[in-house]
Amino acid sequence: MSIQTILDDIRVELTDKGRTRWKDDTELTALVDRAIRRINGILAKNHINFAREYKNVTLKTDGTIEDFPAQASIMRIFGLYRDDAKERIIHLWPSQWEVLKSCTAAQYWAVVNQVAVYREASSVEIPATFIYYPKIEIDPVESPWEGLLDDQIVEYASYRAKNIDEMTLQQDLELLKELEITIIDNYKGLEPNIGVGAGWNTGG
Repeated sequence: MSIQTILDDIRVELTDKGRTRWKDDTELTALVDRAIRRINGILAKNHINFAREYKNVTLKTDGTIEDFPAQASIMRIFGLYRDDAKERIIHLWPSQWEVLKSCTAAQYWAVVNQVAVYREASSVEIPATFIYYPKIEIDPVESPWEGLLDDQIVEYASYRAKNIDEMTLQQDLELLKELEITIIDNYKGLEPNIGVGAGWNTGG
């Protein structure tokens, strides 16, 4: 759905198709933007699969991780995985990184001073995949997530618009909770239930 269609749907909810209360789309667009940011956080918090992004990166021989996304673009980290060994590389906080002693090649990684790094450095470059929940860059034309959450965007933005003059923090918290429950009910069931198959190597 286009952002304009979302705005039109909000006006239907507000019985304002004649643009008597909301004369232009500027304020409504700001509410749509807020709805998208709030939903983005809910998706990351609840590990909803379709909100993840996959980024091909390279573990360089100098211990840095090439092509890693800018830290400001990351909402939540899901994991970093070696493509060759099909293993997860353990993520550390900077404070843990600083006291790390001996380890095997490409066993740990961290973001230190805005730079993604790993230990121990390998003698060869290692291809890897970084999986994360991005901070959505709001498109002025098309809605995010391939339109899956357009109804929730309309609902949240409409509620905010209806209560713009008397909105309280408690009302907003209640709306966010209801929004989260709706998203979980609709999409959490799409997540696979992982079982351990006979003969699987689960080490590491």
